Amino acid sequence: MSTFAQSAVSNTDLDSPDIAISVYPNPAKDFVIVNNIVALGVKEIEVFNVLGTKVKRSLTSGLRNSIKLDLSNLDPGIFFVRSYDNSGNLVGTNKISASGGWFLSF
Repeated sequence: MSTFAQSAVSNTDLDSPDIAISVYPNPAKDFVIVNNIVALGVKEIEVFNVLGTKVKRSLTSGLRNSIKLDLSNLDPGIFFVRSYDNSGNLVGTNKISASGGWFLSF
C-alpha cells in the first residue's frame, strides 16, 4: 500500500512582483497605454524595433500611474517596450505589435 502526501499547488511565480507593467492595446494602432508605472517606480520608457533600434523614448512624471505613447509614426512591426526605474535598472519588457495606422493581423 502506497501513501501520498497532499500539497497545495499554486501558479504564483515567487520571482516576479505582484504588480507588473502592462501595455495595451496589443496589437496597437496609433498608441499604447503603459500602466503601473508609479507603483514600480518607472521613470523612463523606451520602444525598440526588432533590430534593437530605439524608436521612441519618454520620461514619466512620477505623478500618474499610466502614460500614453504615440505610435502613429512607426512603421508596422513588432516592438519591445522597456521600462526603467530612476537608477536606470530595467523594470520590465513588453512585446507589442504596432500597425502605425494600419491594422495588423497575425
